[in-house]
Amino acid sequence: MASFSFGAGNLGKLLRIPLYLAGRIGVLLVPRGRVWVFGCGPASVMVRSRSGTSSAPTGTTRCG
Repeated sequence: MASFSFGAGNLGKLLRIPLYLAGRIGVLLVPRGRVWVFGCGPASVMVRSRSGTSSAPTGTTRCG
């Protein structure tokens, strides 16, 4: 049976800090459009940011 140690778990989190920072920098650098899609397939919903309106998507989005 494998054992768990909090020290190893905490060390793993500390070693992943550079990945979190790289993700944050990527979010700041990549431009985003005004339309966001939540969900996938026919149940997805498109939302226009800052307009307060939502509408059904014109097409379906791929999942996975």
